[in-house]
Amino acid sequence: MGLMRFMFAICVWAMVPFDARGGVRDLEDEAATRIAKRFVALAGSQENAVALALSLRNGGMVMLVQDDGGSGVPKTTVFELPTRTMDWDDVRICLALVQDTLARQGVRRPSPDQLEVALIGVLDSMAEGVEWKDPGVRVRARAAE
Repeated sequence: MGLMRFMFAICVWAMVPFDARGGVRDLEDEAATRIAKRFVALAGSQENAVALALSLRNGGMVMLVQDDGGSGVPKTTVFELPTRTMDWDDVRICLALVQDTLARQGVRRPSPDQLEVALIGVLDSMAEGVEWKDPGVRVRARAAE
């Protein structure tokens, strides 16, 4: 009888959608955290790096919080991404290209506004299939606007 209950429980559990068990969300968070580790300096914090990776993965809006550690209210930057969902490899590549674009400009710890300009420039270039040597020029031109 105990074996029958166990088998029944396994069958019921297997029929519950994976997302309802928390598996998909956990895997998404784990992947975002793994990617975000490389880009903490770029995003300003671990939380911003994870939020950025998840936003790129799922499309939509990005919200970055810049806290100077003082008693003041943290600065929040929110912007819309011009892309739809991405796979994790594209998220990693995009963040690496943004980091490289800013490094070429001598920016190691960008402000949220600098990050937004560079990110949008890289995403536009990726969407258009532009070779990588071009985005830096586009980002500088966009920043001058």
